[in-house]
Amino acid sequence: MALDVLSIALGIIDLLRIALIIAIPLFLVSIPALFFKNWLVKKFSLNWIQSALIATYLAVTIILIFLYVFPYYLGFSESILAKQIPPGMLAITPADIAVAIFLTILKILVNALILTIIVLPLEFFAEFASDKLKEKKFPQLAKNFVIAYCTGLLVTIIILFVFPWIINGIVFLLYWG
Repeated sequence: MALDVLSIALGIIDLLRIALIIAIPLFLVSIPALFFKNWLVKKFSLNWIQSALIATYLAVTIILIFLYVFPYYLGFSESILAKQIPPGMLAITPADIAVAIFLTILKILVNALILTIIVLPLEFFAEFASDKLKEKKFPQLAKNFVIAYCTGLLVTIIILFVFPWIINGIVFLLYWG
């Protein structure tokens, strides 16, 4: 009996720890996105949903560009280090490179739209948490980290208990979809 309670307590601690691991990059991405969102509201007098969609789409697009370009960079730097030159029959023409770049940009823009739609309900939750923390006397960065942690905890619970296949689906969408 005591072992079951200990097992449950350690499971909850692990859940909270995983949420912290998710909350740190989420917090780091949300800081510039929040500044951009607030700038959009002031500059173009957009409502919350419009500015959130634009800021999220831009943040997701930047993250996807990094996720697509980084493997190419690693492969390119390794081929330079190994001094590998492909044979003439396998050489890539400038037209092949242009088509690949165009299709990659199109894929990034479509995937960013899909992921923005997936992330939007989490932004509603983050806005709800932000409204609940408005009365508290904490620095704004601390409030933003608490919001990111609560959202990270919600994401962890959703991924582990509701949609455990979603990580595989997103990785498939990003690289092979």
